[in-house]
Amino acid sequence: MESIILSIAIFIGVLLGTSVGTFSGSGISAGVGASSGSGISAGVGASSGSSTSVGVGTFGGSSISAGVGTFSGSRTSVGVGTFSGSRTSPDVGAGSGSSISAGVGSRSGSSISAGVGSRIGTGISTTMNARVAVLITAAILSAPVTAIALLEARR
Repeated sequence: MESIILSIAIFIGVLLGTSVGTFSGSGISAGVGASSGSGISAGVGASSGSSTSVGVGTFGGSSISAGVGTFSGSRTSVGVGTFSGSRTSPDVGAGSGSSISAGVGSRSGSSISAGVGSRIGTGISTTMNARVAVLITAAILSAPVTAIALLEARR
C-alpha cells in the first residue's frame, strides 16, 4: 500500500513541478519565461507580440523594448549593453545583427529565441518546461514503483 501511495506521490510531484512556465493549449503557456499565444510569450525573459520586447531582456511590441539590455524603437535599444540600429553587441539579452539577439531569454533570428525558457520557431518552446517530456519522465519514474506495489498487493 505504501508503494502505491509513493508511486502516486512521485507522479503528482513531477507534474506539479511543471506548473510554472508549462504549456496550456496548443503551443501556449503562461509563466516565467514561458509562451502565451502563437509565437507570443509573457513573463521574465519571454516575448509578447511579434518579435518584440519590454523590460529586462524581454519582448513587447514590434521589435521594440525598453530597459536594461533590451530594445527600444525599431531595431534600436536603450539601456546598458544594448544596440542601436543594426549594430551588434555581445551582452546578455542584447542584439546581434538586425532584430537578432543571443543570450539568456533573448532572441536569435526572426521570431526565434535561444536560451533558458526561450523559443525556437513559432509556438514552440525548448526548455525543461515541455509538458510532453515531463509526462513521459513521470510515467517512467512511477512505472517501476507501481509495478512493485501491484506485486506486493497480490501477495
